[in-house]
Amino acid sequence: MGRPTSLITNGDITLTLTAIAFVLVTYTPLDIGYMFGKMLPVKILANSWAQLFRGLGMIGFINACAKEVSPSKYYPTPILGPVVYGTLLGNMGAFFLKGFHKHLEKEIPWAFQNGE
Repeated sequence: MGRPTSLITNGDITLTLTAIAFVLVTYTPLDIGYMFGKMLPVKILANSWAQLFRGLGMIGFINACAKEVSPSKYYPTPILGPVVYGTLLGNMGAFFLKGFHKHLEKEIPWAFQNGE
């Protein structure tokens, strides 16, 4: 929506944890950090947190879009703006990797159908 993000001003925890994870994986002796990251419980926890972060981020962006887009005179809730914005936001990675046509040529992926 063109709003500035708060990563630089409020991202001290995110940037600090990113730097710590980078040092652990890249610079620990005997690849201890890399081996720790390959363990199944760590993978499950990291993926769960990543999906939670992604889902909450999408909800936040969709709510912000719903506040900015005014409803029509026929329906009291704005539908098109938040729905399209959420669907496109959740599929941007695949659109950049494959392109719009390639991502949707065989069938509509489940992630695209549920707006994630």
